[in-house]
Amino acid sequence: MNRKVKVTLALFLAFAVLVQYSFCPQALYAYGLSNTAATQAEEQQAEESKDSDKQETTKATEATKATEAPKASEEAKDSESKESSEKAEQPDEDADKSDADADQSNSDADNSDANNPEEDEAKADDPEKDAKDEDVKYPAKTFTDNSAEIAVRVVAPEGAFPEGTEMVVTSVSHSKKLDAAVDSAVEGEVKEYKAVDITFKKDGKEIQPEREVQVYLNASGLESDAEKAVVHIDDAGKAETIAKASASGSASVPATHFSTFIITAKAAGEGEAAEEGAEKITVTFDPTTDPDEQREPITIEVESGQTIGDQLPTVPEVPGYTTKWVIDGTTTEVTAETEVTEPFKAVVDKEKIKYTVTFVQEDGTEETRTASIDNGFAINDLPEVTPKTNKVGKWVYPGTTNEFTVGTVVSEDLTVDAYYEQNIFSVKFMVDGAQYEEMTTATGTTIILPSDPIKAGADFEGWFTEPDGQGTKYTAESTVNEDLTLYAYFSNQVRVSFLVKDDEGKVIDEKSQYFVDLTVGDKITTLPDDPFVEGKVFDHWENETTHETVKVGTTVSESFNAVAVFKKIDTYELTLNYYYMNESTRVKVGSQVYDLVESDFVGNNNPVYTVTTPGYTIAYEITDDPTYYSSQPTITVNKGDFSLDEETGKYTHTIDCEYVAANAEYKVNHYLRDSDGDGHTLIESEDKVGVKGSKVTPDINNYPFAEYESRNENVEITGEPN
Repeated sequence: MNRKVKVTLALFLAFAVLVQYSFCPQALYAYGLSNTAATQAEEQQAEESKDSDKQETTKATEATKATEAPKASEEAKDSESKESSEKAEQPDEDADKSDADADQSNSDADNSDANNPEEDEAKADDPEKDAKDEDVKYPAKTFTDNSAEIAVRVVAPEGAFPEGTEMVVTSVSHSKKLDAAVDSAVEGEVKEYKAVDITFKKDGKEIQPEREVQVYLNASGLESDAEKAVVHIDDAGKAETIAKASASGSASVPATHFSTFIITAKAAGEGEAAEEGAEKITVTFDPTTDPDEQREPITIEVESGQTIGDQLPTVPEVPGYTTKWVIDGTTTEVTAETEVTEPFKAVVDKEKIKYTVTFVQEDGTEETRTASIDNGFAINDLPEVTPKTNKVGKWVYPGTTNEFTVGTVVSEDLTVDAYYEQNIFSVKFMVDGAQYEEMTTATGTTIILPSDPIKAGADFEGWFTEPDGQGTKYTAESTVNEDLTLYAYFSNQVRVSFLVKDDEGKVIDEKSQYFVDLTVGDKITTLPDDPFVEGKVFDHWENETTHETVKVGTTVSESFNAVAVFKKIDTYELTLNYYYMNESTRVKVGSQVYDLVESDFVGNNNPVYTVTTPGYTIAYEITDDPTYYSSQPTITVNKGDFSLDEETGKYTHTIDCEYVAANAEYKVNHYLRDSDGDGHTLIESEDKVGVKGSKVTPDINNYPFAEYESRNENVEITGEPN
């Protein structure tokens, strides 16, 4: 199916009209919304017609084996010429040309080696790349999922899926509908099958590949001697056999659209009669990695049309290189999934391992160096760190000060950053928030202090690393090893410190940025933000000694601490006791306790809190009718119903709720909205029992073909037929 056609899942709604009656079922109605509009169906049929032709081409490509690469390349060129001619006759020439180029690119990749995902991933020339949003990346990626009945691996070349795409594989259960679809697609009797639904999602939305990808399926556990095939069911429900599967239940197929894929196994006696005495094909593996040291070839035999599987020899390792098997004279990789149709020779392909170290200067410019087996994976020629005044530069590992030096051996791609250590430092001297003087000094030398500042009515006490004489005091004997800012301190200044304390009087927060240095007689002009303490509400700041309120405009005559004062938050405890009557005896079922605060209540004039009671309970003492239902399915409590418990300090309220035997029946009907939106079709009807006069809300049932839309809520059980 064309990737532009999207199928919208049916919206399901289970809203119900609940009216019940004693000894007579009462109808509840639920409605669903069709998932397919008429215009979408017409577009889907038109695209399926196009896909039918493309699937025939896909089958032919599937039959092309890994060993026919040279011949397939010539056939692909003829196919490209024919396709380009046909596409040119279509109205949208630019778009169609892009599609044709993408199809031809995929065809060439499949003919070269249908089982070569790594080569597909390595392709850099994507004909559709220019047509995509430059801000969206479409990298090559391999998706794997082994959690369902069929293990799935999808190899997507560059340009197939946007970055961030996820694959979701779900097992599909057997059903009459699915059985019928399989029987219609497979000739002869199908003994067993396994099915999965494959979906790709980006940001939660289902998407299809922008170009052809390769799908590898493995359904282990099917009868080994049975003939196996791959069946695909499209979104319209059309089933078609698209490929054969191996005796082990594995297969590889190209795909441009994803829905349901099935691996089938025919019953005994079905299928082609050549299982016994199948043709054996010889495949030779030459493990030689050095022409001067020839090694003994390894020979295996594989049934024609089957994959190599676990007979694949281990590829020899070569220090400093990555190795893989390839068909002699080609770049086509040989893997356990390679299908064999004629003899061939596989040799070892070596690729030198290289690691790149990127050196990033402070301004963002970069230089790179490469490490390989040739230089022992060591970097021996570091670029120069850009010189900087009063600083010494070096290369360090990101986020650290650990130096990256000449001769460092690397085992991965790496980025290192320029880092500077200062050897000349600046010292700033501040008086009342203004810079008094600034000087520079070398590392480790003693500080040169400026002349003492003069302030009317104040005595200068020295230079400190923090305001108000806090921190470290610097004298003429102090040395400098960093940039410094020093603050003048005068002895006649007063200070207001804003503190937050816990119930035991321990300071838990200091609003240091609001410590106020003033002179005697000044007024406070700024207060800190209101502090937060869980379970309390801030009220005001208070002088810790005089207990007077501290606010903007308060006159300061001496230093003091301003402490935050909080109000306690009122808490509410609601207790619900549940019981039923056994004749004249009250039998307790259980209870629930709700701890509430002011914000839990809803409403302004008369705030309330609503509780939904448990649906039913079991009355063990009563054998005739042991299932009891709440007489008050929903309980609404007014805030004013609570009273203060002096001992606990909480406001409390208790409600008893009786459970009684069901005395009314009702039905819950679940409906699917018709595609035209005017009518509804009944999906399921459920018989229920409850208590007359109580209110109920139906449960939502889940259906794979629809999504919930809405339902009736808090419908009263009247006891009258509908």
